[in-house]
Amino acid sequence: MADLDGQRLNSDNAGVFLFAPFLRQLDIGAIARAAGLPGTKIIPATNYLLSFLALKLIGNERYAHVGDHAFDPALGLFAGLNALPKCTAMSTYSYSLDEMQIVNLQKQFIQNASKLGLYDGTLVNLDFHTVPHFGEQSVLEKHWAGARGKRMKGALTLFCQDSESKLIL
Repeated sequence: MADLDGQRLNSDNAGVFLFAPFLRQLDIGAIARAAGLPGTKIIPATNYLLSFLALKLIGNERYAHVGDHAFDPALGLFAGLNALPKCTAMSTYSYSLDEMQIVNLQKQFIQNASKLGLYDGTLVNLDFHTVPHFGEQSVLEKHWAGARGKRMKGALTLFCQDSESKLIL
């Protein structure tokens, strides 16, 4: 970061840096290492994690749209890279992760956040949502989709929120 002193970067997405102090407190690098996330020869695991996070923070819904932000210097800097990885690299990395690595990532995040006192955990709010699937040959079960007022094939998701801090567990 010292190399950037005195430099100016123009970006429509500079707001991602509002999360930088929180990520430093949380020690996102330690979370990625403890979760056993893989890195590549060129891009370490922490930088991939920060790349995905940057896209989520700006509301990017699909990896295929990462090209829209390929030359945004702020997003690359946020991820610790000169630019965000390309769509193929993001997709390949995403598919290389197994269920245990994702579960470990979630556990490590909660563990580090708890150490910071962000979660009390004595009282939580639970919210179930159905993510509809519109494919013809779906093997998914039907669940109530309240927003649509009917049962639909889809994945049932669960959100758990700490009622004191309002943070998602």
